[in-house]
Amino acid sequence: MKLRKILINLAAISIIWGTVGFARQIGTLDHFRLGPWQEIQYTNYLTKSISDAPWVINITELSNASSVHTYLCNSYHERRSDYAIVSVGRHEINSFGKAGYQYCALLMNGDSKLFSGYVTGTWSPDNR
Repeated sequence: MKLRKILINLAAISIIWGTVGFARQIGTLDHFRLGPWQEIQYTNYLTKSISDAPWVINITELSNASSVHTYLCNSYHERRSDYAIVSVGRHEINSFGKAGYQYCALLMNGDSKLFSGYVTGTWSPDNR
């Protein structure tokens, strides 16, 4: 009888863990500053939940910049995705990051050599 209760509790815990443990994280870019030409800016870190899944950047507004140079990087700032030049819209970018690790997005102003640009939108280390 005790063994049955233990097995039922373990099954319940594994079901709860499986549904909670793999939620996609989404970061915001709220008037995020892009420095002058090729000054590197990093977002906050988010945990990837699906290995090798594309990462997503959704740009809703660009100010004083017509494009953003970007890629996903690990905590050592080593590149873990394709390098991309993006503008307003939703972009899925190939990634070779692994689930369970934290990543940030590297962002650079693609235009202005003298002035900072600003980007508004969202990003996620996973596409689903």
